[in-house]
Parts: sequence; structure tokens; C-alpha cells
Amino acid sequence: MAFLSTKMDKNVPVIKGIQVVYTSSSSKKPPNAIAEMYGMSADINSGFGGDYTEGVTKIRSVVQMSWNSAYSDLAAGSGGDYRYLKMEKEIGSSKRIKSVGLLRSSKHIKDIREFGWDERTSDINENRGGNYLYLCWKYL
Repeated sequence: MAFLSTKMDKNVPVIKGIQVVYTSSSSKKPPNAIAEMYGMSADINSGFGGDYTEGVTKIRSVVQMSWNSAYSDLAAGSGGDYRYLKMEKEIGSSKRIKSVGLLRSSKHIKDIREFGWDERTSDINENRGGNYLYLCWKYL
């Protein structure tokens, strides 16, 4: 099982990063795990087997065939493509991510603003079938 958990700045309420935390069960998810917005599973690998997964100015999801040791694979143990989150920090940008959430949906979400979020990643489940899965965020 794998969860996304946030690393917060202690002095200012902004997210400094997101890390992948692998656990053997959902009961062992970290207290700062990013929740799925509508009460569905926050496990990145829900329905695909593998390890259980629950998390800057922008976050990019990358799906690729090759392994990259610099990142934690969101799909560890489930086979198929490797899935990573890359934190991007734009120098000089006044935008800072203050909160994040997972959105699992049976349909592609084009405009995340209708759900009250500022931006989202591309579909984390790209080419897997099943639900669409996005990491969404709000700025300060």
C-alpha cells in the first residue's frame, strides 16, 4: 500500500513537498496522508494490487516505462509503467501550494476549478484502465 503524505513548512502554512509512503495496510497510513476528496480510497494502487499508496508551485505526474531511482514509484508492486510525482518550484513565482487532495473519478475531469481546486496533475492512472486519479491543489 502506498500513500502520499505532505511535508509542511513549520513557519509558513505551505507544502514543501510530497513523499510516497508505502505501508502493508491502510491502517498504517501516515497521519498527514492526502485524503481522497469524496471518501473513496486514497491508495494510488487501489484495484491494481501492489503496495498501498496514499503525496512547490506545481506538481507533475509522470508515467514512463523506465525506472528512475530519484523518485518513488506510485505503482510499486503492481506491474506496468512506473508512475512518479515531480515537485516543481518556479523561482520568482508568488504561487505556493497550501493544500492538496486526491480526486478519483469514473470520467476525465477537464476543469478542476469546478471542484474548488486551482490545478491538478494529469491522470495518475493513465493507461491502466479503471478510475481516473488526479492529485489536486490550492494555492495560498
